[in-house]
Amino acid sequence: MKYYKNGSDQVFAYEADGSQDEFIPDDQILISEKVAQELIKKMLDANYGEFVPDSVSRFQMISILKITKFEDGTPMFQVVDEYIKSLHDETDENIILKTAWETAMSFNRDSLPVLTAQRLLGLTDAQADEIFKKAYEITT
Repeated sequence: MKYYKNGSDQVFAYEADGSQDEFIPDDQILISEKVAQELIKKMLDANYGEFVPDSVSRFQMISILKITKFEDGTPMFQVVDEYIKSLHDETDENIILKTAWETAMSFNRDSLPVLTAQRLLGLTDAQADEIFKKAYEITT
């Protein structure tokens, strides 16, 4: 690959064989792979604080809720789990919420279970985003 950057330090990669040379704008500057990697890392580091994943896996969500505790030591998982288990199947929303909590393979940041948990736990949007970011970092 050949690496180029523009005036904003955005990195672009093109085939080394020259087959894409006609697509390289005149304002882009040829750089080494090492410089390209450094610029990409810099950009990722700068933007990481703003990044909130759209979804996390069931494993990640359950893990972060068990890890994150209130001041009295109660895991967030316990509060959410007890609340959802106490719901009666009297409304469609309750049925969907219970079914999602019990079976969903992933949780979207703006989904009913996540927004319900956020409200139940008294979290601001920023606090819920932070929990989502931390969950996203958990790997098996």
